[in-house]
Amino acid sequence: MEGPETGTEKQLRLVCFELRRQELAFSIADVRETLPLLPITHVFLTPPWLAGIFSLRGEIVPAIDLAVLLGLSRTIVGDDARVVVIEQGAKVAGVLVER
Repeated sequence: MEGPETGTEKQLRLVCFELRRQELAFSIADVRETLPLLPITHVFLTPPWLAGIFSLRGEIVPAIDLAVLLGLSRTIVGDDARVVVIEQGAKVAGVLVER
């Protein structure tokens, strides 16, 4: 393995968050921003992992409950809860995290 001074070693940069006392992360390249919890509107007849939608500066963004996707109960929304806005190409989603 070559050192960083040669410019050949690739660094992995992450945005870390907490869910059920577990530290998880997204690649920083996929994260647009991290926000305090926004008002989320529930949408009827959607999968349980879709917490709803929210408006982000006029853009309607789906809010995904990662805990439900992982087979856990809904995300606990407390004072430290956040929305991590991720982006893959033209697709944008907000992921609910506890901290």
